[in-house]
Amino acid sequence: MHAGVDVHLARVLSFVAGTAVISVLHRRWTFRSSGVRGAAAWMAALSAVTVVVVLLGHGLALAALPSVVPDGWVVPAAWVASQGLGTTVTFLVLRGAVLR
Repeated sequence: MHAGVDVHLARVLSFVAGTAVISVLHRRWTFRSSGVRGAAAWMAALSAVTVVVVLLGHGLALAALPSVVPDGWVVPAAWVASQGLGTTVTFLVLRGAVLR
């Protein structure tokens, strides 16, 4: 955002960057996996759903937080709230679908 990027685009870019890093670290170092059939498509679907949840949560937080958070903290608080929502959704989906 300091470079003049729109707040919503900045949120998308931070989500994409974080998801890419986490995917690589998780696959390579946690499971030491070279690939699982269908895993990339499944992860892409989960990421698509999560980015929609994150963006909707971010928009709602940006609209609701100005009445309860000081001006300089609205954008960071919206980021934290939407990230927490996205992380919760991802955790619940992974727990229900993968970690049964």
